[in-house]
Amino acid sequence: MQIESQPNQFSSAFGAVSYGIAAGSETAATVHIVGGNPQRVLGAKRISGATQYAVNIAPYLRGEFDPRPLPAGGVGFVAPQGRLTLSHIVAGGRLAADGSSVAGGIASQQTFITGAVAELSVGAHKLLSARPSSLSIRPGDADEIAFIALAGTPCKARFELFTREGDTCVSFEETFAPSITSVVALNVSMPGIAVCLEHLDRDLDDMGFFDLEVVCGATVVHSCRYRIDRDNADGVRLAWVNAHGAIDHFTFRAPASAVDAVKKDRIYGPDGVSVVSGVTETVRTLRPGHQCAAVMRWLASLVASPRVWMVTPDGLLPVDILTAEWPSEGGDPASAQIAFRPAGSPPANV
Repeated sequence: MQIESQPNQFSSAFGAVSYGIAAGSETAATVHIVGGNPQRVLGAKRISGATQYAVNIAPYLRGEFDPRPLPAGGVGFVAPQGRLTLSHIVAGGRLAADGSSVAGGIASQQTFITGAVAELSVGAHKLLSARPSSLSIRPGDADEIAFIALAGTPCKARFELFTREGDTCVSFEETFAPSITSVVALNVSMPGIAVCLEHLDRDLDDMGFFDLEVVCGATVVHSCRYRIDRDNADGVRLAWVNAHGAIDHFTFRAPASAVDAVKKDRIYGPDGVSVVSGVTETVRTLRPGHQCAAVMRWLASLVASPRVWMVTPDGLLPVDILTAEWPSEGGDPASAQIAFRPAGSPPANV
């Protein structure tokens, strides 16, 4: 018995993560799936009666991802948690008595599997987002720029800050050299940037905008201009998991309007229609305002995302996006709105 093929690095757990196994027709063996954070035996499959097997372990891995927005702490490169799991299989081994490991057998190489819906490209320093090249950010906010960094390739982020009048004021750099090929995120933390400016005898209050360029080796991963928005203290900032498994952010300018949505269950009987039960829940609505086509296309990933949070001073509040449609090419951006409710909160009985 031998393992003839295995999935590519950074394959998606939401596709097929298949290993090819060749064995004699008389062979009967157990294939153990190892992975997760921390590493452990996630399950097993029994093979017998054939000579070629395709063992898909994707269903065992899908619950092992927990991507979350980076905190508004220090600015710099980090290895974000919950985005990857390192997995492999062991064919023909014996499960330990405590179920935590496998002894003997034939083990495959370890492979990074992602929780992204899209298949990720490893051959280039690819940005893991469809984010636009111009955004606004408030003094207390954080953002992230995530990408796959190749082992040993130096990564650099250059921040160039400008005064409110548009004069170049100061610049600084953050560097990082990954020891392994993996997902890396630049934490664009405004409180962290403020601390860096203090060390340079500058003040964030004097700044109007900044340009950011992320470079790995000779490749420009992303360049973006951030306008520092001090007039949107009541705005609502949402963070969401995009199709590449990274986190995007956007601040809606207007405060969320709220309505209490009531749903009633009715029956028709001899005396006519009767209400037998009813529940109410608070639904909030946000409008992006007049945005360019690139931003509107990008915000479609918010509507489609399986995990969304509202960023509050007290932390992250998971929310459930109720919007099912979003303006496409030729649509009216002014009609776009995001309706949401707190996730996990059951409706109240009327």
